Amino acid sequence: MKSLIYNLFFNSIYFFLNLLNPLIKIRFLQVETRAIGHMSQPIEIHLQEKKSKIVNNFFFDIYFPQNKIANLYLWEKWKTILNIKIPGNISRFFFEPIFFIALKNNNKNMLVPFRHNTNTYFGKSFESCWQAQDINKVLDKSIPLITFSNEEKKKAFNFLNKNNISEDDKIILLVNRDPKYRHEQNVNKISNEYTYRDQDISLFDEAVEYLCSLNYKVIRMGKNMDKRLNIKNPNFFDYAFSNERSDFLDIYLFKICDFVISTGTGLDNVASLFRKKILHINYADLLLMRYLNSNVSLICPKKFIDAETNKELTIFEIYEKLPKNSNFTDCNDFLKKENIKYKSLNRNEIKYSCIEMIEFLTKGLNSETISLNKKVKEMFLNKYGISFNSNFCKTYSNCLKENN
Repeated sequence: MKSLIYNLFFNSIYFFLNLLNPLIKIRFLQVETRAIGHMSQPIEIHLQEKKSKIVNNFFFDIYFPQNKIANLYLWEKWKTILNIKIPGNISRFFFEPIFFIALKNNNKNMLVPFRHNTNTYFGKSFESCWQAQDINKVLDKSIPLITFSNEEKKKAFNFLNKNNISEDDKIILLVNRDPKYRHEQNVNKISNEYTYRDQDISLFDEAVEYLCSLNYKVIRMGKNMDKRLNIKNPNFFDYAFSNERSDFLDIYLFKICDFVISTGTGLDNVASLFRKKILHINYADLLLMRYLNSNVSLICPKKFIDAETNKELTIFEIYEKLPKNSNFTDCNDFLKKENIKYKSLNRNEIKYSCIEMIEFLTKGLNSETISLNKKVKEMFLNKYGISFNSNFCKTYSNCLKENN
């Protein structure tokens, strides 16, 4: 009975607001606050699109969070920018049912224009790509929306100074996902198994030691990680295991870093908030690389192997396995269907990818890398109609040949 009254009440409100829509233009959006990648870069791009008037602003837009908020500090920043005054639990009670009804009916007059990951809700997509993809290139033409007070900056550097990092140091952030991520997302699926997006942090030890020898301060990011990176170097800080880790520092460190090394996970989306360059190492989502934004400068993906023949596949051989007009976006589903295994890069390959990134940032792309990527991008465009922003590391060149 309660459920019936509840549904009748909110359906009536939805119907009433829909009738008033020509006069009072109200739209709703539930911000995907459950994961840091979903509540960072997509919101920045959305708001920059509104500022650029790519999105129609002649509406009263109501934003509200999900029950879980991955980073409370960042949400407070967005609340200020979005002028959200109502507490989350109250706004969810009143606005969430209306939002879901509008979403279910694909009523775009009552939905904030947001390239939404609708698979989260109904297993279908109303848009061709997600809001995290900067299809209108607004990030390159705008300044970051998130700013910090002098008091916040002082607080951050007091913490960093205690950990041998000064204001003038060159800082690299290391972002690595491991199996514990899935433990946090679903307690019913606790496993030590590494998935295609998880990495063994120990494989980064030689690369980190090398970067530290160049006097970079390398900070390993994350929270609730599986294991430490066992390096005894004063220029390395395993912040992920610090007792003083905080939601504030999780964001601020991206602001002050020189660049980010990431294995391709949600946390690296925070880099886009401050237009920081990214090196993707052991990147696994090959089907999504066309959607990577311009701040992803270099990619060195994992190795992929035909499980039946044990033959290492080139990237073109992988794409040849895609059905025409395929809507595969989940690389894991595709790998399972095609019986493709994966393995991580070795320590040397990871180290040399980092060397390439340093050279790129100081000198630009070298002629060999430019030539390699020109050829690869032309082949992708001609064979599959796909173009992408990022460049492959020359370390990965053996996997970029059209035929082995």
